[in-house]
Amino acid sequence: LTPCVVAGFVKGSNRDDLWTALAYALLAFTVLGQLAAFALAAVFIQATLREHYTELSETRLQHEAIMDLTRADEEEALAWRDMLQWQSLPERDRHIIVSSTVLMKVSFFMFVFMDEACFRPFQVSHRVAESYGHGGLNGSVHNLVLV
Repeated sequence: LTPCVVAGFVKGSNRDDLWTALAYALLAFTVLGQLAAFALAAVFIQATLREHYTELSETRLQHEAIMDLTRADEEEALAWRDMLQWQSLPERDRHIIVSSTVLMKVSFFMFVFMDEACFRPFQVSHRVAESYGHGGLNGSVHNLVLV
């Protein structure tokens, strides 16, 4: 914590280049220290897991509540999966979903690849009230869409 505070203080003040370099060095030292602490913790956790695997794998009384919740979640997920099957939808709803998807793709294609054919050039920095020649829309936002 101290190297970060010192680095922030030195970086925030108007010091010469030596202090700035010291601030960055302290910050790098802190990052490397945190990385080393993470790696060391991972090594010790892995060693503990390897040494006490059978003891940690045993089912305990405290696990029963979690296992009950997991079973309930699995049952709910299965019910949702059955309900959301494509074949379980009425044919009318399937046609609506497919047609709306196709229309959305067509409109996306038009917005992205045919914008010059569908819209007048207009920038947010221009005014709507200006003429087309000055980058405006002749006073109406409806003139943005080419008919």
